[in-house]
Amino acid sequence: MSGQKLYLVLGCGDVGFEVASRLKEKGMKVVIVDKDEDKVEVLKPTFRAFAGDFGSPEVLRGAGIENAGVVIITLSDFSEVERALIAINQAKTKPWGVPFVLALIPRDESEVEARRLGASDVVPSTQTLADAIVDKLGGLKSRVFRDELIDEISQKNIEKTELLMRLLKKISREDLEMIHKLVREDPKLHRGPRGDKLI
Repeated sequence: MSGQKLYLVLGCGDVGFEVASRLKEKGMKVVIVDKDEDKVEVLKPTFRAFAGDFGSPEVLRGAGIENAGVVIITLSDFSEVERALIAINQAKTKPWGVPFVLALIPRDESEVEARRLGASDVVPSTQTLADAIVDKLGGLKSRVFRDELIDEISQKNIEKTELLMRLLKKISREDLEMIHKLVREDPKLHRGPRGDKLI
């Protein structure tokens, strides 16, 4: 992989595996380093994976850190994150081509120390969880809104409600909100093209 920039993922727990999988889906070159030899053997058919200590510059060099454009640290224990950051600095043999280092940290208070040790950027694990929950709730809100609109319209005896329900399930939340607003505010929309009452 000489000359190719790669994404080096340190740690392959739930977050590390998800990050590595998504990067691979996007066609990125991904290498994983994890302490658990059994886990690494399971990963090998799908990823380039190395078993070893994140705090070892030799392990990082063996995994190809010199070709890495990005190093992503997904370790849950901050003392392990610190050891990995120190090893990344020690593994550098060239003053140029320093990778971007993104570290998942357990607490916001750890950010200053992580940056001091060389992290280019950090993501607090609480933020990661919060973002995932908010994204899920956004989708849930859209589904609840759609179902309420279908229920409201079907209670008003629109003909061919089943067809309308199938259509509404394919419409975006923004379009649904616009339909909802138009139907409530414009009495003309309560009648069909032949003047028959819809609502």
